[in-house]
Amino acid sequence: MRKLLQRYTPPIDHYHIQHNDHETQLFRLKMVIGMIDGSQLFVKEYRFQDQSRKYAYQWQNRQE
Repeated sequence: MRKLLQRYTPPIDHYHIQHNDHETQLFRLKMVIGMIDGSQLFVKEYRFQDQSRKYAYQWQNRQE
């Protein structure tokens, strides 16, 4: 994941991984990606034992 984020610098300015949990066949990721224009992308992803996946993305403009 970090290599992928570094590949897109810029426009990615920074990132913060809040949760990155792995259990046998379960996966949970929660992170915030900061862009050079001050906006942020909030990412949540869950992968389950049956390989199904749930994800959510929220884009938030810079607060002025």
